[in-house]
Amino acid sequence: MQTAPSCIVILDDHHSKLQVAQAVGLIIFASLSMIAASFVAMLMYKNKQLMLHPNKLIFYMCISEAIAANASLYALISNKWVICYFNLNELYRATTFNVLTAEESFNTLRRSNNTMISYF
Repeated sequence: MQTAPSCIVILDDHHSKLQVAQAVGLIIFASLSMIAASFVAMLMYKNKQLMLHPNKLIFYMCISEAIAANASLYALISNKWVICYFNLNELYRATTFNVLTAEESFNTLRRSNNTMISYF
């Protein structure tokens, strides 16, 4: 996928200080955590007996864990790279009728991910 010229200006040469092996291990761990939490939540949702009072709280905790693992994974990979690689800022601009500039939409997406990390 080709990145937009605006992303070339936005991205810098700052790389994470994690070793490659550590980063790969964390990515695998976060992915497995998302899959496991989603699987448990889906299993509980399909079986109505498991959705009784105390288990409903566990259901919501599983959903929150999956969202938190996803946000942490984006933070680890560097959400700047993810946004620019998939050209998400241009997609966001198109869905908001080009009200924002490329840099403003980029910063909005970064802030929203940081908000997700802080609340989950």
